[in-house]
Amino acid sequence: MKIGAKMTANKIQQMGFNSVFYLLAVLLVTNALFFIVSPSAEASSPEIVRVFPANNATNVPPGVYLELEFSEPMDRDSVMDSTLRMIDTTDSNLNFDLRLDTATASGLIQVNWYKSPRGVDTLLKMQAQDSTFSLAAGRQYKVQIEASNNKATDVGGDSLNLAGAVHLASGFQFTVSSDSTLQYPRVILATPAPGAAYNVPTSVYLELGFSQPMDPGSILDS
Repeated sequence: MKIGAKMTANKIQQMGFNSVFYLLAVLLVTNALFFIVSPSAEASSPEIVRVFPANNATNVPPGVYLELEFSEPMDRDSVMDSTLRMIDTTDSNLNFDLRLDTATASGLIQVNWYKSPRGVDTLLKMQAQDSTFSLAAGRQYKVQIEASNNKATDVGGDSLNLAGAVHLASGFQFTVSSDSTLQYPRVILATPAPGAAYNVPTSVYLELGFSQPMDPGSILDS
């Protein structure tokens, strides 16, 4: 083989290697860009993952008390701008809407935000402040948020998905106890006393007194 022909063959082979490397580089960059902009790589919209009372719960006390747990930290103001619809499944004349910010401002309900394992501002608890604001004994209720009343977003501005783990668009339902005097259990005694600022022993000791008999297993799971 002539030297010139050998050099030409080497040059062609080197060009082939360069083309392969160039093609691989293009593919890597393209895949990286696809991962960045692909919707599947983006964070999902927030959703409600747990409610209380649980769906189809029975013997629920008539006092208004609800919990909503979200999949990620929420924008508080946007949630408060939303409206819950309370539906009496047997008498539509008893249905009512509960816009959270208005109901809170009027003193009808108290709203508190808590941290859960999913982050801060992921657990919302609502409780009636007015003892006259209660549900009818023995009746079944459904709680839902219609799309037009959903203003809730996460801290990034993504709208709450009403068709998530808990399908709040169709709602969850529960049955109120026929005993109109039934109440949720409360902590009525704590040692050390709340706010105790001095003479508290350094050894770990906590005592809780409840308003009614409790399930020990549920306490230990808390």
